[in-house]
Amino acid sequence: MFDRCGDLAAVDDDTLSELLREASAEVNRAQVRRLAIAAEWDRRQAWANDGAYNGRCWLTANCGLSRREASSVLHTAEVVASAPVVAAAVQEGVVPVAKAEVLAAVVTVRTAQAFVRDQELLVEAVGRLGVDETRKLARWWQRTADVDGAEPGERPLGLRWSVAGDGTTHLTGVLGVEGGAIVRSMLEAISDQLWRAEREPGQVEARPVNRNERLRAEALVEMARRVGAADPGRTGARPLLTVVVDLDTLEGRAGRPAEVDGGGLVTAEAARRLACDADVSRLLVGPDGAMLELGRTTRTASADQWRALRIRDGGCSWPGCERPPGWCQAHHIVWWQDGGATDLENLTLLCSHHHHRVHDGGWRVERLDDRSLQFTDPGGRTVSRPPPPPSIPLRCRPRVSPLDRAAILQRVRALTAA
Repeated sequence: MFDRCGDLAAVDDDTLSELLREASAEVNRAQVRRLAIAAEWDRRQAWANDGAYNGRCWLTANCGLSRREASSVLHTAEVVASAPVVAAAVQEGVVPVAKAEVLAAVVTVRTAQAFVRDQELLVEAVGRLGVDETRKLARWWQRTADVDGAEPGERPLGLRWSVAGDGTTHLTGVLGVEGGAIVRSMLEAISDQLWRAEREPGQVEARPVNRNERLRAEALVEMARRVGAADPGRTGARPLLTVVVDLDTLEGRAGRPAEVDGGGLVTAEAARRLACDADVSRLLVGPDGAMLELGRTTRTASADQWRALRIRDGGCSWPGCERPPGWCQAHHIVWWQDGGATDLENLTLLCSHHHHRVHDGGWRVERLDDRSLQFTDPGGRTVSRPPPPPSIPLRCRPRVSPLDRAAILQRVRALTAA
């Protein structure tokens, strides 16, 4: 496209607009082809040839898509393939893929038959609408196609969270009648305690809506802290999280950010505050940020090694797999019975599905010289995972502030004296 017009800065406005329309049409044609391929590919479960858990995992590992984008491609491909009229309209460009994605988003198990029934009416209607108007129409159709919705007792229970780029956690979910009442009661009680604690003595004022929301978020964190403190073997309300911080920052000689396992970055001051009432353990890293061996003692990974694996691997190591660390086991790359050591370079996290792939399915795992992982199936097919990133970002602007460090220095010196 750029070759055809040369220097875009020299192109007149009308030509530039036409080029943009052409480029958009090319993108849509490529997306139509991708939907057709994805529908047949997913129907055959061709993703299983690479050991992937499902099609979404394969797409995220091999096609540069996010989990949300991969799910949308597969769901849209399935919905379009199930409705011949819609499929023909998409193929001919009458219904752009963007509109097909909007329509597919409201198709569920409960509305799939109604979608096939109404496909001609929907194609005719959306042909005159833009994408945003199509979204409104799709929601209207969804309400008419599934008037009653799911019965209260049939609604699936679940809790989901995602970690944004800034490290903040976003929660969404559905609780049952009894469980929801219990959680609401506890959150309201704790948020009321927090509200009373932050008021000025004798002050009486209404609680604004935004303050209620903030207090409930703080109450949820406080509830988790109290659960952690309930263990009789623990002293103090210690946070149930792992923070990776270098020794210079912990002792106050540097101000580099620290990394929260499963989250984002926190300031050096926040890391030192957390360390004042926390279990501090030593984990050696090399100059490139690679974690060093903690030694071989038994066949199973030690608690310290588990913490290191959680931080380094972040979950199942199979390319594209999304299973979190809690769903995984520590796998010996060189098997224990073959003389493999229980050290970090010979361990990697694998979920149950992929652990069985290696032990029962004939797949082999190898750590290459650049510390990447290569998975090879019995026929010689290979898939790879890039090397883990450094555990601590080292090139950051120092930021040191005065802090009473007596509580943490005692722990740090005791650890480093060994």
